[in-house]
Amino acid sequence: MKKTITDTTSAAVDLELNSLRETVGSSALGRVLTLVVVKSEAAVKKALDAAYESSQAHPSRVIVILPQPGGEPRLNAELRVGSDAGASEIAILRARGGAADNLDTLVTPLLLSDTPVVVWWLDEIPADPGHSALGRIATRRITTLQRSHTNPATALRSLRATYTPGDTDLAWAATTRWRNYLAALLDEFPTRQPASARVVGEKDRGATLMLGAWLGLRLGVPVALEHEDAAGLITYAEITFADGEAVSVHRPTGNTHAMLHRPGRHDQQVGLAPRTLDAMLIEELQEMGRDHAYEDVLLHGLPAVGIS
Repeated sequence: MKKTITDTTSAAVDLELNSLRETVGSSALGRVLTLVVVKSEAAVKKALDAAYESSQAHPSRVIVILPQPGGEPRLNAELRVGSDAGASEIAILRARGGAADNLDTLVTPLLLSDTPVVVWWLDEIPADPGHSALGRIATRRITTLQRSHTNPATALRSLRATYTPGDTDLAWAATTRWRNYLAALLDEFPTRQPASARVVGEKDRGATLMLGAWLGLRLGVPVALEHEDAAGLITYAEITFADGEAVSVHRPTGNTHAMLHRPGRHDQQVGLAPRTLDAMLIEELQEMGRDHAYEDVLLHGLPAVGIS
């Protein structure tokens, strides 16, 4: 069910959502409140698609905020419940003029009591996410480096300088399965000493930098980044041991599978499809606490890839 209301208030939106939920018989309020801040109307569908899919794992109240500067103060809302919202309930807020000046005040009446608050910036990253108006009311703050910045090295420096426990970026989630496979390969050779590492992919992508930073921090070895036009993806990661042998994960551009190489053994094909936006969001919503691994890589691992 969908309903649009105009010239309204956040409190009225909350009352209407509750009424609609009772009408369709939905009781899935969930444990996560996700606030999705979208820079432009063009990104609304991506945000809603990801929120819809993530609701199957994390039923929640989803608030999509579309600040529209200028003009007379005005708040219009589109509400979705039932089959139009998955296991969640969705409020799309189009706030114009003064109504968009204080986003924390705008969303506060809509926050579910006794549940964590998650803020997800799909497009533009605030200068200091943890101390922004929305960031201060959030348990977890998710940025989207790949969609918001053309210079990921500069953006990662900024995220490091302003880091607050509870921050994370989807570039980190984009590397999860690569990290899992590489860690598993290393575990098969516990007595061999790593000497160097190499990551191949789009060098102007946060995920490539984050994977290289993770390898450098974990192994304590030099990490080489090599550029390859790969539709924004990583295509190859290799760890070379002191004896010259190496383990590697290779996913050619366009493939959904990768080849694991281990010295002395047959190569093994494994599934490694590029991660979707909703899959990464689902992962980040699984844990409301501090992400120590992300924190360590962001604060201490970046020099391995030349970000100091």
